[in-house]
Amino acid sequence: QSSKKQRTRKPARALGSMAGLGGFLGHFDMLYDDERNRLYIEALKLSAADLRAERAPAKLSALDLGSGCGLLGLSAWKTEAFDSIVLLEATPPLAEAARGNIRRNGAEATCSVWEGSSFDVLPERDASPSATPQVAEEGVPQPEAPSPRPPFDLCVSELLDSALIGEGVLPTLRAALETPWLDRERTVLIPARAVVVARLFSSPALFERHRMAAGPELKGGAKVPETFRRCPGLHTAEHLHLGPFLKAGLMEFVSEPLEVLAFDFAECAASPSAPSRRRALAAKLTTAAAAAAPGAAAVAT
Repeated sequence: QSSKKQRTRKPARALGSMAGLGGFLGHFDMLYDDERNRLYIEALKLSAADLRAERAPAKLSALDLGSGCGLLGLSAWKTEAFDSIVLLEATPPLAEAARGNIRRNGAEATCSVWEGSSFDVLPERDASPSATPQVAEEGVPQPEAPSPRPPFDLCVSELLDSALIGEGVLPTLRAALETPWLDRERTVLIPARAVVVARLFSSPALFERHRMAAGPELKGGAKVPETFRRCPGLHTAEHLHLGPFLKAGLMEFVSEPLEVLAFDFAECAASPSAPSRRRALAAKLTTAAAAAAPGAAAVAT
């Protein structure tokens, strides 16, 4: 009974630590994004099939870079194409969650966790490392995953945020590609390329979130300066999944998509250059939006 209580408390302590980490809720945003996960899993299946066809009978290895609790690494394991899969995670509660999920799925013979920052772990890791034994909560050693040899055949990473590159995907991959573990020619990257796309939209519901109530007084009766009421709110991007707003009819797009920047992650030797840190894009309004505001011109920066 005491052992059972310890086993039930351990995940609770881990979740408590996870929830207390600053900016950590973004990980749950990724876990709950079913469409993004579906596309990642489909890409893993296709890449695994291609690698198996091209490189058989060689043993294949994969790296889940920034694995979190192990969703993508275990999805790679489900393809049954890889003999060795490493889940690399810097956050201790997530690394522990990944170990637990490996055990929960019975993937100990293939999957292992490297805990630490990729900036430190990959350069320092020996080219023929010894596998770290997976130990069950009862203390019973589990089967060891084979030790991978560089370079990995595949590297999957979910280091993207709502602004695409705000989570450090470029410097992370740039540093990893300078180690023996990733090779620009041999390692298949998922994702391999990405495009930042901008699109203007109209949403009174979101607009009101950045403005005070109309009128010179608040609901409590206190008077406020006119400049407060007219303040448009913060100029920084608000990280939102717009799908629910579109489905609920709370917003509509008023321009066609605009390509802002494009990235090839295998060639990210340097950040994309631009004449300045601001780039002006002329957005042509849709017919309906133009009719609602004749003569209007929209510029996104």
